Amino acid sequence: MVLRAIINNPPFLIVDEPFQGLDSNHFNLLYEFLSRYMDKERTVIQIEHRENEILPCINHVAQIENQRFNILT
Repeated sequence: MVLRAIINNPPFLIVDEPFQGLDSNHFNLLYEFLSRYMDKERTVIQIEHRENEILPCINHVAQIENQRFNILT
C-alpha cells in the first residue's frame, strides 16, 4: 500500500498508522524507507497512536485527547 501511494512521487502524502501490525523487522525496514523518502519538498501528515513511531521528517505534532486539540511542536 505504501508503494502504491508514493509511486507517482506525490507532493502531499497522508500515512495513517503505517506501522500497525508489523513485526520489528518490517517496522524497521518501513521506518528507514519512509525516513529516507520524505524530504522538505513533500508535505506529510502522519496519523499515529504511538509517539515513538512518528517519523523524523515530521516537524509539527498535534494531539487530540478528550476531544481537545493541542499543538505540541
